[in-house]
Amino acid sequence: MKLNCQRIPLQVALGAFLVYLLTLCRGVTTGNLGLAAKIAGWDWQPIVGSPLIWLCSLPFRALPGAWIPAALNVFAAACGAAVLGILARTLELLPPLRPFLATGGWRPRLPFLLAVTVCGLEFHFWQNATAVLPEMMDLLPLALAVLCTLEFHAGKSERWLHLASF
Repeated sequence: MKLNCQRIPLQVALGAFLVYLLTLCRGVTTGNLGLAAKIAGWDWQPIVGSPLIWLCSLPFRALPGAWIPAALNVFAAACGAAVLGILARTLELLPPLRPFLATGGWRPRLPFLLAVTVCGLEFHFWQNATAVLPEMMDLLPLALAVLCTLEFHAGKSERWLHLASF
């Protein structure tokens, strides 16, 4: 049973990544023009307000300028899928929902799948996941911190608290 519960977040993340890749924006939009210009070197001002975005964008600076918007959009789709996988695991760890997992079959997983589907197909979340916007990259550390806190609550291992504080 534990192995099956561990696979659901991975399946959710892979399914979301596939959906986001199929609906991916292939080029530059008005929302990601500024970020793509900064990473491509077309804007002389550095990214000073978001150090995480600067750090994550370092590998993209080696790409040719025409590839940068599409590569950033694929990275945003991966971030969105990771957030949805983290959401699925977080919902599994919530104490009020754990008794539902004790029963077998697919019915106990309906609340998780419904929550992930509603979140993943919400327009603003979907828009951030298919056309790179800084909000998606800012949401990932928050989701990881919440997940680490709930993993600590479930297993009482202090490494989760250290990871959450990092």
